[in-house]
This record gives sequence, C-alpha cells and structure tokens, in this order.
Amino acid sequence: MTIEDLGRRAVACTHWRFMDGMRTTCGLRVVDGGRDYVIGHRPGATRDGGGWYDGPSEGFLPDLSDPATLGCLLALVREETDGSMAEYLSPIMLDPDWSVGVGFCPKGAAPQILLCMGKGSDAPIKAYTEAEALVAALEAAP
Repeated sequence: MTIEDLGRRAVACTHWRFMDGMRTTCGLRVVDGGRDYVIGHRPGATRDGGGWYDGPSEGFLPDLSDPATLGCLLALVREETDGSMAEYLSPIMLDPDWSVGVGFCPKGAAPQILLCMGKGSDAPIKAYTEAEALVAALEAAP
C-alpha cells in the first residue's frame, strides 16, 4: 500500500480533518484547517507553485511520511478513542474497549502492529507501519 493510498483512506474517515502543522503530499504546510478547508504555505516562488493557499481541502492528501503529520493523526485517534489508543506502540495494551500489541516476526521482517478494535472484534487488523496502524485506528473509531 502506498503512502498516497493511506492518505486517501485517512481523508475518507468520518473523523478526519486537517490540523495545524500537517503537511500535504504536495508540500503545503497547514497553518489552519478542518474537514472542508485548508490554509497553508508551500515553499518556493509563486510561479513555481509556492506561496499561500486558502481554500477547499478537496484533492489534498496528508503526507503520512512527515513526522508532524503523523503526530497530528495520532492526536485525531486519541480524540476519537478517548485516549485508549494513545500508547499503541506499547508491547501490549488492554482496556475494556481496545487491545493493541506489536507482533513478533522473523529476523529481518517488518514488525506487525496488531489492532483489535472494540469488544468482540472478529479479527485484529494487521498494520506494518505506524501510519497504517493510525489510519486503521481512525477508520475503526466509533
């Protein structure tokens, strides 16, 4: 799954909104935003696409390789899960509604982050990156 695919999944979530500090895949650093609008600045000359943007957020995707954007995504997940996903990278975490753990894997393989969403979840959601785990958690938020 590409970073752009994850961005599309994130933007499609009910609880998605652009937050101050996020960066978009086109390099726009958000200074204000929400679900339907974004205000931000791209570096570079205006003739090269740089400068300020203030308008609809349609078509913008979050750059989930950017640490600040991942931090904002984590904040969205915390808001929508009452903080129960706040420590999703802990070796194991259980509470009445969520359980999260990092799976063991063969030497050299990428770790799996396992997300069991809600009471009575049929199967855990497996994620291979921090971004994928956070998007899956936002998708599963009530």
